Amino acid sequence: MVRFSRFFTLLSAATFSLAAWGQTPDYVEMMQDHSINFYDVVDAFNSHWEGQSVEKGRGWKQFKRWEAFMEPRVYPSGTRPVPQSLYQGYLAGAQGTATSSVGGLGNWSIVGPFDGNSLNGIGRVNVIAFHPTQANTLFAGAPAGGLWKSTDDGLTWSTNTDLLPNLGVSAILIDPTNPLIMYIGTGDRDAGDTYSLGVMKSTDGGLTWNPTGLSFNLTQSARIVGMAMHKDSTH
Repeated sequence: MVRFSRFFTLLSAATFSLAAWGQTPDYVEMMQDHSINFYDVVDAFNSHWEGQSVEKGRGWKQFKRWEAFMEPRVYPSGTRPVPQSLYQGYLAGAQGTATSSVGGLGNWSIVGPFDGNSLNGIGRVNVIAFHPTQANTLFAGAPAGGLWKSTDDGLTWSTNTDLLPNLGVSAILIDPTNPLIMYIGTGDRDAGDTYSLGVMKSTDGGLTWNPTGLSFNLTQSARIVGMAMHKDSTH
């Protein structure tokens, strides 16, 4: 129920803030009508702001918050689920969880890392990547602890990124046709424990790393949230 309360609070706050500075733009009314396609609302917002400079208190930031909240919750077509449907789905899911057996949830066990932390291994992991040809080799990227590698299916872990200029890793990309070529997106994508210096590349399977053409200055407060390799990439 908290999620839905948060949604309505966000929508109400955004609507109030957007209307407070004068005549309500069309896209504000469109935001409140769940029958209007999400992408049509975004297009109306972009048309309204085209050629205008962003000014504090005029609703630009409030809409962007609404857009970021709604985008992962709409259907691929842009159709927006009505709140009643969301709530019914929530109730059904909660009931199903309460009546399901533990055995139906799958078998999970922790694989580490377990040491190297004053909190006995407790911490966040931003990203995990699996070696395309070596079944027992996997990589984990930490918000401020660099890139870790395991060659025994998570039993033990090691790192060689302690001397990199930025220890946050939020994205890992391994070339499926040549696993010696790897990329990491530096920085912490979530809480901003470390900001990004850009994408770094390795041509020896992660032994050494070098900067790429996508580089940032820490003062830019940039974040990299993910990476994907084009199928026709020539590296």
